[in-house]
Amino acid sequence: MKRILSKVAIATVITGVSISVLADSAGGATSPTSGKASASFQWLGAVPVKPISGKFEIYNKGTVDFNNASLSFQESESEPGKYEISGSSVVSFGVRDVDSKKDAASFDYEVQRVRYSAGGFARPVNRTNPEFVVKAEDTVLVEGTPVSHKVGKAVNLTVATPNPTDVVRQGSDVIVTNAIIISNAKI
Repeated sequence: MKRILSKVAIATVITGVSISVLADSAGGATSPTSGKASASFQWLGAVPVKPISGKFEIYNKGTVDFNNASLSFQESESEPGKYEISGSSVVSFGVRDVDSKKDAASFDYEVQRVRYSAGGFARPVNRTNPEFVVKAEDTVLVEGTPVSHKVGKAVNLTVATPNPTDVVRQGSDVIVTNAIIISNAKI
């Protein structure tokens, strides 16, 4: 059985609704001559997981809540006009038995559905040349590829830009999301 955890890394704390003005092809949504304006609305929430007796759950082993991680950006020195992540909160998780709360001795995990939003609607990262990647202990996780984990320390996740990217702009609200799938958990 696989269990899923969704996490969100938020560059700017979003409370309730996030509004971003999108540029249009006529020179920008804020242009007084364009006559057009648009806005994106986003609601962010988490559906509580209902534990199943005798099964496993993903739990937070760190200090950053799964839905409150943050990102910071800086303009690339090598490619002006493009940006790189200069800092990412570490999101730490473990897997344990729901009833006994005993940590799993081993489990496999994999990242799925890496998506981002940079002032608009969420879209999947480019699989060939990803705008953002999820890392575990500085190793890039490949979507759909399981990683074996033995008991001991937590799995520590961060978000990075493998290359300078032009999908973000100054003032953009950037959100990176993914799901973590757990399988083969054993006590």
